[in-house]
Amino acid sequence: MMNVKLRKLTMAALMAALAFVGTFFVHIPVPGTQAAYFNVGDIIVYLSAVLPGGWYGIAASAIGSVIADLAYGAAIYAPATFIIKAVMTLAVWLFVSKKASIGRFSIGSIIGGCIMVVGYFAYELALFGWAYAAAAIPFNLLQFACGVALAIVLFLVVRKLPLDKISSDAGGEK
Repeated sequence: MMNVKLRKLTMAALMAALAFVGTFFVHIPVPGTQAAYFNVGDIIVYLSAVLPGGWYGIAASAIGSVIADLAYGAAIYAPATFIIKAVMTLAVWLFVSKKASIGRFSIGSIIGGCIMVVGYFAYELALFGWAYAAAAIPFNLLQFACGVALAIVLFLVVRKLPLDKISSDAGGEK
């Protein structure tokens, strides 16, 4: 039991680090906004639902993404990022916790991407107004599409790994 928890914790730390790297180092600033940026960290957010999965994956994706916001100088987005990335991972996890199939992962990731677009739109609308929030929508949609597509491709590789050593139920907690 302790070995499984240690493996999940180690995988969560790795996924948090990868979420940070994908968000911080691979980003494009969104023109006309204050610190908003397109990034590929969502690929890791979706995969965190499977590796390590469960609450470990939710925490990893949220923490890694928030640290990237803080390092990038986008602290204003940190509260929203923490909640949005956690809920995105939760959505995927709810779909894959019973059976980690490509269909379930794809549906969960699409729902997670919709959560991201709507979540940031609502946050930016509340803070900056309609014009600002609307200007970011195309970039969020692009991030959604790229993140989901690349996560699905990587999921096809990841699901062939011997995950039973990390988790016996696609990352679910009992």
